[in-house]
Amino acid sequence: MTEARGGTRTRGAIICSAAWAMAEAGTLAVVSFGTLLAMAWLLGPVEFGIAATALTVVQLLLVLVGAGLVSGPLIQREDLRQEHVDSVFWTAFGIASLLVVACWLGADDLARRLGQPALAPVLSVFSLMLLPTAYESVQVALMRRDFGFRQIAIRTFVSRVAGAGLGIAVALMDGGPWSIVAQHLATVVVSVAILRAWTHRRIGLRIRRGALRDVMGFSAPAMLTEAMSAGGPRLLQFVAAFLLGPQGFAFLHIGLRLVDTLRELVTDLANNFAFPIFARVQEDRPRLASHFLTATATLCAVGMPAFLGLAAFADILVPALIGPAWAEAIPVVRVLAFGAAIGFVGAFCVPLLWAMGRPATWLAPRAFDLAVALVVLLLLAPHGPTMAAIAWAARQVLELVFALVICPRVVPVSAAMLVRAAALPALLAVALVLALVVVEREMLAGLGGITQVGILALLGAMLTMLATGAVQPVLAQAVVGWMRPRASRREGR
Repeated sequence: MTEARGGTRTRGAIICSAAWAMAEAGTLAVVSFGTLLAMAWLLGPVEFGIAATALTVVQLLLVLVGAGLVSGPLIQREDLRQEHVDSVFWTAFGIASLLVVACWLGADDLARRLGQPALAPVLSVFSLMLLPTAYESVQVALMRRDFGFRQIAIRTFVSRVAGAGLGIAVALMDGGPWSIVAQHLATVVVSVAILRAWTHRRIGLRIRRGALRDVMGFSAPAMLTEAMSAGGPRLLQFVAAFLLGPQGFAFLHIGLRLVDTLRELVTDLANNFAFPIFARVQEDRPRLASHFLTATATLCAVGMPAFLGLAAFADILVPALIGPAWAEAIPVVRVLAFGAAIGFVGAFCVPLLWAMGRPATWLAPRAFDLAVALVVLLLLAPHGPTMAAIAWAARQVLELVFALVICPRVVPVSAAMLVRAAALPALLAVALVLALVVVEREMLAGLGGITQVGILALLGAMLTMLATGAVQPVLAQAVVGWMRPRASRREGR
């Protein structure tokens, strides 16, 4: 009986942790998206581009002191000791310190090459966030290890809101690019303060070479994986910033933020559910294949209409959300949104491989599509931000191709079966968007941009629900069955 109760408590803790993890992801997306819109309205493309360039450099360097070096080994290691924690932290802090010095020494040269003298001081101050991030990464990893997702979610919300508030206040006082610097520095400082108050494990000086060797067996491949998954896009953004200049890069960056914030929210939430489901049936390959196809069809039914609609109505949405000064970002958003819609077909290949214990299978394809995107970017970026966006869309297409090749090798699913799973959602998405285009042209032409966006979003959501029900009737029946008891209880009251 005690074991059963313990198991129930464990399952309850896992469910509660998953709920808080999803709350953190949703909070992060909402606050980030809202802050982005506010900053785009308050800053012009040149000022925004200077800050975005500096932020891109710092985010690229953060890969070296983030999840690969710190979070992975601290969470994964079973016999974690204090010397492991201390050794990992001081290694990360030492690397961060060297990177800060490199930024201060190289900021003037980078600013001169980009023809933007104002970039040098912005990059120098921005780089200081590397230092507290080393501490933040360690403490967050320890909290995740102990399933402290509630504290992490609260920390994320409070720090993000505090950073957004300070950044917007500085922007209102004509702070220019310094408003974005203030936003990010305030976010990480408040985060560290909260972690310092809540954590029960302090950082000491028990640095041991053997302890560092213990974790490097995990850290080395984890850092390589992180460099490919997180560092790859940031490397592309850094190259784009160098080729386009701050103003041209501002249009690409704002398009990436608009599209990727929404795409990552959809895929991250989907993967949070798919990964444990796939893992549970990993030994039953036919059942795993069935779940994989069902998940792909459902994600396409939900995601494709949203992003095809974003591509179709970018000329209304971009000026309405961030102002007419960003009109040059409209074709960028269209290219990126169309690429994201295509990418949903192969989105579950990575969680499938992780569930089967074969994450390294995706490293070679990831490296190849990054190399191809880099070549495309070098060739097309001189022709403007819209052409540069094709490099990101190309990655989505290549990842789909790799999914069609790799997935049939690990589960009994042919490429044709995967295409068929996405075909009906794709056709419904196209029909849905065409219907909305007709509604916009015939009925909404005289309305303001925000009103048009609101009506189209509401209609699109309703039609997407119908499309999802057509693709997955079992899911629709489950949702209706879940809602009926609640409606009955409300009527009884």
